[in-house]
Parts: sequence; C-alpha cells; structure tokens
Amino acid sequence: MRKEVRLYEKEDESWDEIIYSFPGYNAYQSEDWRKQKSSQGWEVQRLMVVNDGEIVGCAQMQIKHLPLRGAIVWIPGGILGQFSVRDLKMGLSQLNLKYYVVRASFNYFIDGYENCLDELGWKKAPVLANNCQSMILDTNKDVEVLKSELSGSWRHNLKRSEKKEVQIIESDSFDAKWLRDLYAEMEERKNLGVQFSVQELNAIAKNMKDKIKFFTATDVDQNILAIRSYIHLKGKAWDLFAITTPKGRKCYASHALLWKCICDCADKKIKYFDLSGIDPVNNKGTYNFKKGTGAKEITFHKDREYSNVPLLRFLFNLFIKIRFR
Repeated sequence: MRKEVRLYEKEDESWDEIIYSFPGYNAYQSEDWRKQKSSQGWEVQRLMVVNDGEIVGCAQMQIKHLPLRGAIVWIPGGILGQFSVRDLKMGLSQLNLKYYVVRASFNYFIDGYENCLDELGWKKAPVLANNCQSMILDTNKDVEVLKSELSGSWRHNLKRSEKKEVQIIESDSFDAKWLRDLYAEMEERKNLGVQFSVQELNAIAKNMKDKIKFFTATDVDQNILAIRSYIHLKGKAWDLFAITTPKGRKCYASHALLWKCICDCADKKIKYFDLSGIDPVNNKGTYNFKKGTGAKEITFHKDREYSNVPLLRFLFNLFIKIRFR
C-alpha cells in the first residue's frame, strides 16, 4: 500500500470534482471560495492524501504567514475523508513551514466521523468561534409539500407578506457598496460588529457570481424592505446574506424572501439547504423563524485543531475567545 501527500497546484474547477467525491463537501472548500479568499490576501493551498492512486482525503487551507516560517492555517468547511494530522504535517513541510497552528471548522456532520477524527489525531478545539449549530432543509420536494411542512404561524405570515404587496426582485449579482451600506445600517441598529467588509463583499460578488442567487424585497414604491441570498453547489445550498429593515419586519418581507429561496432551491432539486447558523438561547427569534420552515436542527462536528507549538495554540485560542466572546 503506497500512501503519499500531494500539493494540488491547479487553480481551476477540477478541484471541485475532487471534493464532490466526499459526502461532507461544501461551498467553503470550493474553487470559487479559494478565488475570493485569494483576492482578499489569503494564501490558499490544497493538500490531497493519495492511497494506491485513490484520493482518500483532502483539505483546502487558508494561510496567514508569521515571522520565521510560522503560520496560522484555517481550514473552512473542515477536512474531508481520511486526512490525518500526520498527513497535515507532511503537507505543511512541503510548504516550508516550521511552526503553525491549524484550525479546521466543519460545516457538516457524518455519523461515526467524530471517532474517526480522534483516530486521525485531530484535537478538539478548547474554544469555539460559534456553537456549530444550524438548520437543514430538504428542498428536493414539490412546492406544495414544502408549504404543507411550514408551521401554521409561518404560513400565516407568508400570506401576510402577500397582502402587504411585497415585491421580489431576483438577481445573480449585487453591488458590494450598496450591500455594505445596508449592513452598516443593520449593524448600527442592532449594535453588531461588522458582518462583511466591502472588500469581502467585492470578492464574493466577483468570484462567486455563478454560484449565488440574490433576492431583494421592496414595497410598491421600490423602497428596500429586505435582502436574502444563498450559494448553491452540486445539489447543496447555503444561506449567505440576510437583512430586514424595520419596515420590512412589519411587512413580513423576511418570510417572503426565504420562501422565494426555498422555491428556487426546489426548482434546482437541492436536497440540502443549510440555513446557516442558529442560537436557540441568545437569538430565539431567528431560531424559531428558521425552525418554522420545517428545517431540522443539526450540530456539526466541533472545530478541531493541531499545533506543533503549545504556546502558539494557547495564544490562538485566547484570540478566538476575545474575538468571539
């Protein structure tokens, strides 16, 4: 049995065909995600574990370099397949890195994989950036079936949005500065930190335009009530942007837009629609809103990490604790 770790140096969508072979594939491991992160200054590298000519594991890594050949390495979406810490170390040595801390953040759950991660040498992260919970909706159904699975109050609010004459505009693109201004208004209103910078929004708009659906809700006078968008990739989808203005809340515009996204996913026969994050304790309103669609609650695999310098791991987790507390 011959096993080796290879750098994947092509920069095209052939990488996506590799990740599609693993059940946990998601948008954050894709070629389009690499392009938009590269445009923001990240170095993105890919590693593959090849066993007797078969790719059995892989990872897409975002790297921030530190002095003296050090690095902080983030694996958004998580590792895929049989990708061990030993494989990681072999791969990072090919990149000439001497010391590092590596964090893998998962956007999926597979039965039995938690024990596999232990066996592969990945340590559970002591500090998490989020609670790793979300809602998954199977939209590969007839629209009338999906509507019947809505809660009674959700269906009622959807009808209210129709009576309020909420208009929906569909697009495959968006203006980054315009969207940033909408986010700034929401952040100030809700006392939130910056959700997306204009640089991030520009990078997503430029590099993921073929994978994004964008919807805007307006009133009859064309005033913005809400926006919502999602990313889609090979039969899966992930909620991305969501903003509702105070006036939009009164018109139930968020119900109209999410229902439009659900119907659009149904047209694409998407089985896995990740509504992207819930907090049943601290944000019960959003939790109940997403639950009302008939989506099922899920807890992803918790973050895993490795560092060859314990002090660096301690400092990294201290940063995470301060940044996301």
